[in-house]
Amino acid sequence: MGKFTKDAGKAASRVLAAFAFLWSFNTAYAVCTPSLATDSFIQHDLGASYCELCGVGEVRVRVSNPRGSGDDLSDIVVVEDLGTSGLTYVPNSTSFIGFNITPPLPFEPVVSGVSGRTLTWTFASSFVLQGQTGVGTQEEIEIRYQVRRHASLNEEGLTLVNRTISASVQFTPSCEVTIPYTDSDTDELPIRQPVPNVIKGGRNVDAAQTSYTDPAYGNINDDVIWRVRVQNTGNAGMQDLRLDDVMGTGNFLINYRCPTEAAALAVANNNGVAPGGSTCFTMPVGNSDLDFGVDPPYGQAPNDTVDALAGGQADIFYVGKITTSCATERTNTASDVQWGCEVDTPDGGISVPASTNGSTPGYTVSDTARLRSLVPASASGLTVTQAVTGVNTSQPVGSRGLVTLVIRNLTTGGTVKNITLRDVLPAQYVVDPTFTPTVSMSAAYGTAYPGMTDRITWTNPVPGTFPLVTTDPTVPLGNTAPEFTLYSSTVHPNYADQLNLLRRGDALTVRFRIVLIRPQSYDLTANLDVRVEEPTSTPPNTDPTHVTLLTNQVYTEFEEFCNPG
Repeated sequence: MGKFTKDAGKAASRVLAAFAFLWSFNTAYAVCTPSLATDSFIQHDLGASYCELCGVGEVRVRVSNPRGSGDDLSDIVVVEDLGTSGLTYVPNSTSFIGFNITPPLPFEPVVSGVSGRTLTWTFASSFVLQGQTGVGTQEEIEIRYQVRRHASLNEEGLTLVNRTISASVQFTPSCEVTIPYTDSDTDELPIRQPVPNVIKGGRNVDAAQTSYTDPAYGNINDDVIWRVRVQNTGNAGMQDLRLDDVMGTGNFLINYRCPTEAAALAVANNNGVAPGGSTCFTMPVGNSDLDFGVDPPYGQAPNDTVDALAGGQADIFYVGKITTSCATERTNTASDVQWGCEVDTPDGGISVPASTNGSTPGYTVSDTARLRSLVPASASGLTVTQAVTGVNTSQPVGSRGLVTLVIRNLTTGGTVKNITLRDVLPAQYVVDPTFTPTVSMSAAYGTAYPGMTDRITWTNPVPGTFPLVTTDPTVPLGNTAPEFTLYSSTVHPNYADQLNLLRRGDALTVRFRIVLIRPQSYDLTANLDVRVEEPTSTPPNTDPTHVTLLTNQVYTEFEEFCNPG
């Protein structure tokens, strides 16, 4: 019985001790008023924290004491878990920034875990974040440190992994010194990375084109530069850039790949042949450039690491000639653009940017540009607009007039040439032989080019009327259907058949004057009793009846390069 009582007493003592511990644990938080759980003591500064593809990032984590006066924090231990990102600490990169407090001197964290994922900073017990004594007195310490992919891992893998990191702080609150408290903050670490946007366009140098467009237009023997522009709209340099470029065969032959626009222009301006000292690469036959790695002298930066700076671009130029004007549209395609990290082989490896918070930045890894050199048989798109006005073009035609004809090459193909015009005038008018017909060209790209049409000849004036030397007033009445030949003052220096041209997008304006010959339209009698003479005046018909309908017919003929003559 005595043994039983002793054992029972021990058991009772253990139960009482357990209850005493539970009471002590629960009352610890009751002492801290309000509860510590209502406050946030640690958080990442996501506006300034990041990792960087192929490079070094920075993480900022701030420990704060939002409590009131007397609630101080000591024995502070900060742990950062970089998760499965493969990121680890960059040695000697820690710095401390204090807010309303003098920070301690920097010290290194203890690095542990798989691939160095866990970082631990243990502050001296003498370092205390005191409770705030008024507005703007909150004490904070910010830990700043650098991260990069662990040396044992592939750098490019950063775009594929989970970048969730978790920071925690453990401290002893002065409101209950016997029980440490822990708070944490978990976030996805933003990534700085390149983001490609691919733009392909063509430039016809013989057409004096200075921009790059899709489509590009031209005719046989024109020198065309194709530009592949890989814009980097991201916030980190683009490394290890590679791409494919393929030009459809049948109307174009790519001869060179050039690292700069100046080098490409030197080829195009030399009739498609690279001059001495050229930095351009002679392309093999086939119009294909597959798995091209962008290395110096190609790319934007003057080294072999970064091919396109953040916010910049890498340009690659392909130069060649149009080989026929008798083939339908062909497509030039830049595709399979990839990027990566210089330390990883081979070139490329990444074709989709990493997402952040489930959102992937907009990007493109391919683009196409078309070449059109065939004028359709119907010449659909070669348009002629006409206006018959007074010599003052804001006034209607009267005893004299101005005919304005505008010929535009808006065909779906290339170039036309040797244009002739025939204008069957309204029956009431003939050509004014005292005015020399004019022509003006508005070139598609704003600049004159060799062989551009810029001259006009009136080919069928009645003899003696242009220049006007006849004294017979009836002779000029025969100029009712003038015919004009449009031609160029220059010829292409290398190709004699490139003359009298109207390239796609050009607009040619022809002007000549006309004279009214209808007798009934002239008022030969003045009526002094009528203030305003007009057909409907009182008395009636004090002015001739106006001719309100005029018929002017324009006919054009031209040649195109596929079927000249």
